Amino acid sequence: WFTDSAVSANNIITTGNLDVAMYWSENNTDWNNAEGLGAKPVFDYDNWEPGYTEVVYLRVSNLGSLAMKYKLSVNVASETEGKTRDNNTPYKLSDYIEYGIIKNVTAAYGTDDRMTARADIGTASKLNVAYSEEFHLVGKTATATDTDVYALVVYMPESVGNEANHNGTDIPVINLGLSVLATQDTVEEDSFN
Repeated sequence: WFTDSAVSANNIITTGNLDVAMYWSENNTDWNNAEGLGAKPVFDYDNWEPGYTEVVYLRVSNLGSLAMKYKLSVNVASETEGKTRDNNTPYKLSDYIEYGIIKNVTAAYGTDDRMTARADIGTASKLNVAYSEEFHLVGKTATATDTDVYALVVYMPESVGNEANHNGTDIPVINLGLSVLATQDTVEEDSFN
């Protein structure tokens, strides 16, 4: 008897992937990888004083094919107390340094614009108050990578006085933690909706 068959041999099943990356820049142009032990530190200045302001830019990119939601966090990872010059009173530098996040930054603040950056953050927080906020990015396509850029403004207010002036021996140090934690976003549909 006659027989016939049909074969489909080129079926491919592959998973999507979730891949988040964090970069930083001093000028919103030249980007450094923020991940790993060998990464250049985002903040590495040891002469903070009243009025000193740092503005760094953080770029979070979705390098994976799946949409993701991520949480950007800023916190004090560790801290060494200092002692004041006047009477050796212990203090934490995180009680005196303030910071804020400016979302969706498109241009860099110049050196002369640091006061503008401070004004643009709105309400600042003391560095001893952790920041955490959730955001969303779509998956990478053949032509584009979805990316968010933020300005992180960290400064010591001019109102700080000798209460943060160390004695020269017991120097306060902050190890600032910046992290991004990503999970697959619920906008990705599967057979269970």
